[in-house]
Amino acid sequence: MYDNNASRKSNRSVFGVGNLDVHPVIINGVRTRAYRVWFSMLKRCYGKGTSYRPDYEGCTVDLHWHTFSNFKYFYDKFYFDGAELDKDLLFLGNKVYSKERCVFIPQWLNTFITVRTDKASPYPIGVSAASKSNKFQAAIKCNGENKHLGLFSSPYDAHLAWYDAKLKIAYGYKEICDFLHPDLHSGVIKKLESLKADPNCCYSI
Repeated sequence: MYDNNASRKSNRSVFGVGNLDVHPVIINGVRTRAYRVWFSMLKRCYGKGTSYRPDYEGCTVDLHWHTFSNFKYFYDKFYFDGAELDKDLLFLGNKVYSKERCVFIPQWLNTFITVRTDKASPYPIGVSAASKSNKFQAAIKCNGENKHLGLFSSPYDAHLAWYDAKLKIAYGYKEICDFLHPDLHSGVIKKLESLKADPNCCYSI
Protein backbone atom coordinates (compact mmCIF):
# COMPACT_ATOMS: atom_id res chain seq x y z
CA MET A 1 0.00 0.00 0.00
CA TYR A 2 1.36 3.43 -0.96
CA ASP A 3 1.96 5.78 1.97
CA ASN A 4 0.72 9.28 1.06
CA ASN A 5 2.27 10.81 4.16
CA ALA A 6 5.66 9.37 3.20
CA SER A 7 5.14 10.76 -0.32
CA ARG A 8 4.59 14.28 1.00
CA LYS A 9 7.71 14.07 3.15
CA SER A 10 9.80 12.73 0.26
CA ASN A 11 10.05 16.22 -1.24
CA ARG A 12 12.11 17.31 1.75
CA SER A 13 15.79 16.48 2.00
CA VAL A 14 16.88 14.24 4.85
CA PHE A 15 19.32 16.09 7.13
CA GLY A 16 19.75 18.62 4.34
CA VAL A 17 21.47 16.16 1.98
CA GLY A 18 19.43 12.98 1.55
CA ASN A 19 17.22 12.47 -1.50
CA LEU A 20 14.39 10.07 -0.68
CA ASP A 21 13.41 8.83 -4.13
CA VAL A 22 12.01 5.35 -3.34
CA HIS A 23 8.51 4.83 -1.95
CA PRO A 24 7.02 3.71 0.28
CA VAL A 25 9.47 3.67 3.18
CA ILE A 26 6.71 3.28 5.76
CA ILE A 27 4.67 0.09 5.52
CA ASN A 28 1.89 -0.60 8.00
CA GLY A 29 3.21 2.21 10.15
CA VAL A 30 6.76 0.84 10.29
CA ARG A 31 9.77 2.28 8.49
CA THR A 32 11.55 -0.22 6.26
CA ARG A 33 14.88 -1.53 7.51
CA ALA A 34 16.73 -0.22 4.44
CA TYR A 35 15.42 3.27 5.14
CA ARG A 36 16.34 3.05 8.83
CA VAL A 37 19.93 2.09 8.01
CA TRP A 38 20.21 4.90 5.46
CA PHE A 39 18.62 7.42 7.82
CA SER A 40 20.93 6.40 10.69
CA MET A 41 23.98 6.73 8.45
CA LEU A 42 22.98 10.27 7.43
CA LYS A 43 22.16 11.14 11.02
CA ARG A 44 25.64 10.16 12.21
CA CYS A 45 27.21 12.47 9.65
CA TYR A 46 24.78 15.36 9.35
CA GLY A 47 22.36 15.22 12.29
CA LYS A 48 22.36 18.21 14.61
CA GLY A 49 21.65 18.03 18.32
CA THR A 50 21.66 14.23 18.28
CA SER A 51 23.61 11.77 20.40
CA TYR A 52 27.27 12.28 19.57
CA ARG A 53 30.22 9.92 19.39
CA PRO A 54 33.77 11.16 18.71
CA ASP A 55 34.42 8.39 16.16
CA TYR A 56 31.79 9.99 13.88
CA GLU A 57 33.49 13.40 13.92
CA GLY A 58 34.33 14.47 10.39
CA CYS A 59 32.37 11.62 8.78
CA THR A 60 30.58 12.19 5.49
CA VAL A 61 28.48 10.19 3.06
CA ASP A 62 29.55 9.83 -0.56
CA LEU A 63 27.30 11.82 -2.91
CA HIS A 64 26.18 8.61 -4.62
CA TRP A 65 24.62 7.45 -1.35
CA HIS A 66 22.85 10.74 -0.72
CA THR A 67 20.20 9.26 -3.01
CA PHE A 68 18.28 6.53 -1.22
CA SER A 69 17.78 4.31 -4.28
CA ASN A 70 21.55 4.05 -4.74
CA PHE A 71 22.07 3.06 -1.13
CA LYS A 72 19.13 0.63 -1.30
CA TYR A 73 20.72 -1.16 -4.25
CA PHE A 74 23.80 -1.85 -2.11
CA TYR A 75 21.60 -2.78 0.86
CA ASP A 76 19.46 -5.23 -1.12
CA LYS A 77 22.56 -6.91 -2.53
CA PHE A 78 24.60 -7.32 0.65
CA TYR A 79 22.39 -7.02 3.72
CA PHE A 80 21.63 -10.13 5.76
CA ASP A 81 19.59 -10.60 8.91
CA GLY A 82 21.24 -8.95 11.90
CA ALA A 83 23.94 -7.20 9.85
CA GLU A 84 25.35 -3.78 10.70
CA LEU A 85 26.93 -1.30 8.30
CA ASP A 86 30.66 -0.81 8.95
CA LYS A 87 32.71 2.02 7.45
CA ASP A 88 36.27 1.46 8.70
CA LEU A 89 37.25 -2.20 8.61
CA LEU A 90 38.05 -2.30 4.91
CA PHE A 91 39.91 1.02 5.24
CA LEU A 92 41.17 1.64 8.75
CA GLY A 93 40.28 5.13 9.93
CA ASN A 94 37.94 5.75 6.99
CA LYS A 95 35.54 8.67 7.41
CA VAL A 96 33.48 8.34 4.22
CA TYR A 97 30.45 6.07 3.88
CA SER A 98 30.46 4.70 0.33
CA LYS A 99 29.83 1.49 -1.60
CA GLU A 100 33.59 0.99 -2.06
CA ARG A 101 34.48 1.47 1.61
CA CYS A 102 31.59 -0.04 3.53
CA VAL A 103 30.61 -3.61 4.30
CA PHE A 104 27.77 -5.30 6.17
CA ILE A 105 29.08 -7.38 9.07
CA PRO A 106 27.40 -9.48 11.77
CA GLN A 107 26.50 -7.64 14.96
CA TRP A 108 28.72 -9.96 16.99
CA LEU A 109 31.74 -9.07 14.84
CA ASN A 110 31.05 -5.38 15.28
CA THR A 111 30.92 -5.94 19.03
CA PHE A 112 34.16 -7.93 18.90
CA ILE A 113 36.19 -5.16 17.25
CA THR A 114 34.57 -2.31 19.20
CA VAL A 115 36.55 -1.57 22.35
CA ARG A 116 35.33 1.00 24.84
CA THR A 117 38.31 2.37 26.72
CA ASP A 118 38.06 3.74 30.24
CA LYS A 119 39.78 7.12 30.05
CA ALA A 120 40.05 7.19 33.84
CA SER A 121 42.02 3.93 33.90
CA PRO A 122 45.84 4.19 34.03
CA TYR A 123 46.16 0.78 32.34
CA PRO A 124 46.07 -0.38 28.70
CA ILE A 125 43.07 -2.17 27.18
CA GLY A 126 42.03 -5.43 28.82
CA VAL A 127 43.89 -4.77 32.07
CA SER A 128 42.92 -4.01 35.65
CA ALA A 129 44.71 -4.14 38.99
CA ALA A 130 44.21 -7.36 40.95
CA SER A 131 42.48 -6.47 44.20
CA LYS A 132 44.36 -8.87 46.49
CA SER A 133 47.87 -8.70 45.06
CA ASN A 134 50.37 -6.39 43.42
CA LYS A 135 49.75 -8.03 40.07
CA PHE A 136 47.58 -7.16 37.10
CA GLN A 137 44.79 -9.21 35.61
CA ALA A 138 43.85 -9.57 31.98
CA ALA A 139 40.35 -10.35 30.79
CA ILE A 140 38.59 -10.60 27.46
CA LYS A 141 34.90 -10.54 26.66
CA CYS A 142 33.86 -13.61 24.67
CA ASN A 143 30.26 -14.43 23.71
CA GLY A 144 29.02 -11.78 26.10
CA GLU A 145 30.95 -13.11 29.08
CA ASN A 146 34.22 -12.00 30.65
CA LYS A 147 36.98 -14.58 30.44
CA HIS A 148 39.91 -14.10 32.82
CA LEU A 149 43.33 -14.69 31.28
CA GLY A 150 45.46 -14.72 34.41
CA LEU A 151 47.63 -12.49 36.60
CA PHE A 152 50.76 -10.74 35.38
CA SER A 153 53.64 -8.80 36.90
CA SER A 154 53.17 -5.71 34.72
CA PRO A 155 50.28 -3.92 33.02
CA TYR A 156 51.89 -4.39 29.62
CA ASP A 157 52.32 -8.16 30.05
CA ALA A 158 48.64 -8.37 30.98
CA HIS A 159 47.75 -6.29 27.93
CA LEU A 160 49.76 -8.62 25.67
CA ALA A 161 47.77 -11.57 27.03
CA TRP A 162 44.56 -9.71 26.12
CA TYR A 163 45.92 -8.84 22.67
CA ASP A 164 47.09 -12.39 21.91
CA ALA A 165 43.75 -13.85 23.02
CA LYS A 166 41.89 -11.34 20.86
CA LEU A 167 44.03 -12.21 17.83
CA LYS A 168 43.52 -15.94 18.35
CA ILE A 169 39.77 -15.49 18.31
CA ALA A 170 39.98 -13.22 15.26
CA TYR A 171 41.88 -15.81 13.21
CA GLY A 172 38.99 -18.17 13.84
CA TYR A 173 36.71 -15.71 12.03
CA LYS A 174 38.62 -15.84 8.74
CA GLU A 175 36.20 -18.10 6.90
CA ILE A 176 33.11 -16.01 7.62
CA CYS A 177 35.02 -12.78 6.92
CA ASP A 178 36.28 -14.06 3.57
CA PHE A 179 32.73 -15.05 2.65
CA LEU A 180 31.49 -11.51 3.30
CA HIS A 181 34.37 -9.60 1.65
CA PRO A 182 37.88 -10.63 0.51
CA ASP A 183 39.47 -7.74 2.45
CA LEU A 184 37.41 -7.99 5.62
CA HIS A 185 39.58 -10.37 7.64
CA SER A 186 42.76 -8.40 7.03
CA GLY A 187 40.82 -5.33 8.14
CA VAL A 188 39.82 -7.04 11.38
CA ILE A 189 43.46 -7.95 12.08
CA LYS A 190 44.64 -4.42 11.30
CA LYS A 191 41.97 -3.02 13.61
CA LEU A 192 43.21 -5.21 16.46
CA GLU A 193 46.82 -4.30 15.71
CA SER A 194 45.85 -0.64 16.06
CA LEU A 195 44.65 -1.38 19.60
CA LYS A 196 47.96 -2.83 20.73
CA ALA A 197 49.53 -0.56 23.31
CA ASP A 198 52.95 1.03 22.97
CA PRO A 199 55.45 -0.93 25.11
CA ASN A 200 57.33 2.30 25.83
CA CYS A 201 54.33 3.90 27.51
CA CYS A 202 54.45 4.23 31.28
CA TYR A 203 51.61 2.71 33.27
CA SER A 204 50.90 3.26 36.93
CA ILE A 205 52.03 0.41 39.17
